[in-house]
Amino acid sequence: MSGNYIKLYRSFLEWEWWHDANTSRVFLYILLMANWTDKKWKGTIIKRGSFVSSLSKIALATSLTVDQVRTAVKHLRDTKVITTESTPKNTVFTVVCYDKYQGFTEANPEANPEANTEQNTKQIPNNSPPKSQQHKNIKNIKNNKYIYSAAVIPHLNEKAGTRFREDSDSTERLLSGRANEGFTVEDMIKVVDKKSEEWIGTEFEKYLRPKTLFSASHFEEYLNQKNNPAKKKPETKNKFNNFHQREHDWDELEKWALTTKPLVMPRRDNEQSSKI
Repeated sequence: MSGNYIKLYRSFLEWEWWHDANTSRVFLYILLMANWTDKKWKGTIIKRGSFVSSLSKIALATSLTVDQVRTAVKHLRDTKVITTESTPKNTVFTVVCYDKYQGFTEANPEANPEANTEQNTKQIPNNSPPKSQQHKNIKNIKNNKYIYSAAVIPHLNEKAGTRFREDSDSTERLLSGRANEGFTVEDMIKVVDKKSEEWIGTEFEKYLRPKTLFSASHFEEYLNQKNNPAKKKPETKNKFNNFHQREHDWDELEKWALTTKPLVMPRRDNEQSSKI
């Protein structure tokens, strides 16, 4: 029956984020969605107190924008209410001290977070979850050291005609940094597409590189940038630069020249005789 409800204390009204409507709503949604027992998801064990989702899915479920959800998640993560662990396509959200939001029975006193305060304090100092819970929610998720680079850099090389390495530590740090902020691989690929369309064939083409595209100071701006309209072909002017060169339909002009009889001026005899 534990999976049918969550338990909230009245002290929840004194919680630091209670008056922040967006943060409260996002936390309650995460709390309600968290697994109350270990479950398998696509062959991976997702631990009790965790669940797999994304910012866009949470935004849809809570009627908030993705930016509002991202801000709320940052509040919760910074104050150690939840932890997040990103994958190329999704994020695992984990509620810290999940057990205290669940009921317990006399037959299972270990489920009571208040039954053994000293033990809990030793295991979870400063309200932080055990490392095993933080880093093992997705089994083998970090077996591939360059998981984000492998998903994004080939696309960049294909679009920009570049040869950036997929096993670069600095590139992986950049991409992981954006993932930890809540962005997805899909977001990173969108930035590559947008800036490639805008910069290829211009003096800015040289900036189609990881350290520019995925930097913390530019990435979100690039992602939210509207697609540029088609580049307007520069207007051709003649060498005098004081009036626009006329544009002709050369096919029509050639057709006219071939079908029009040449103009023959009549000969005037009196003019010829005067020259003699």
